[in-house]
Formats: sequence, structure tokens, C-alpha cells
Amino acid sequence: MDWMLSYSNGTVFVMIKYRSKKLAIGQISILVSGGEIMNIQIFGSKKCQETRKAERYFKDRSIKFQFINLAEKGLSKGELNSVKAAVGGIDALVDKEGKQYQKRNLKYILHTLEEELLNDPLLLKTPIVRNGSKATIGYAPEIWKTWD
Repeated sequence: MDWMLSYSNGTVFVMIKYRSKKLAIGQISILVSGGEIMNIQIFGSKKCQETRKAERYFKDRSIKFQFINLAEKGLSKGELNSVKAAVGGIDALVDKEGKQYQKRNLKYILHTLEEELLNDPLLLKTPIVRNGSKATIGYAPEIWKTWD
């Protein structure tokens, strides 16, 4: 049995061979300083300039991330609660100056913010960048630098 490790862009790839047949090919996450695995998620819209800047920040540093387009899929209740705790409350998440908030006249209607955000993710300020239990709203490279 032979095995081989290769490294590329922060990921270690493993290949195991037995009698000249590949048995397994896998990938191992690298621990960053501090012992935490980087698991970056960017929630935003392709139309949002700040979201595109956040994507570019992580691409330029070869940090893998998952992009979630809020026009297609919103945050789950668990994700919303995690982000809400990380950024200091639900009010910080709502884009009250955004087109969607204005279009739906939410300023004048009684509503539950959490329900509205779960049902209409375009009401969120973007980008929301998550790394496990940590999260930011907007373009925040000063904070992201402390994550790695």
C-alpha cells in the first residue's frame, strides 16, 4: 500500500493506492493558528458591491469560502440566531435603508423582525461573513484578519 500527500492553497490532499489501484482520495482541512478551522460563509447578493469586495478579499488570500446568494436562499433559523448573537442583536442585521425594506413599507407596518428576515432574506444588510460562531456585517477586513 502506498500513500501520497500533496498541498495546494491551504488544503492537503491524500491519495491511497493498493496494488496500483486508487483506493481513496480525500482532503484534509488545515488548522490555522489558534487551532481553529476556517469555515468562511459569505451571505450576500451578486449585485452588492460590498459582497463582491468580501469575496475578492478571501479569493486574494486563497481562503476558501462558501457563497450563499440571498436572492436564492436565506439563513436558517439557527444561522440567523448565531449571526444575531455575534453582531449584537437583530436590529443590526436589518437594512432599513435598503430597497426591499422601503418597497414592503415595513417602517409603517407592525412586524416581527426575525420572521421577516427568515421569510425575506433581501432585508438583511450585506455581506454577512461567518466563520463558525464569529460573524460580521459589511466589508470588515480588519476583523477578518484576526480570524486567521
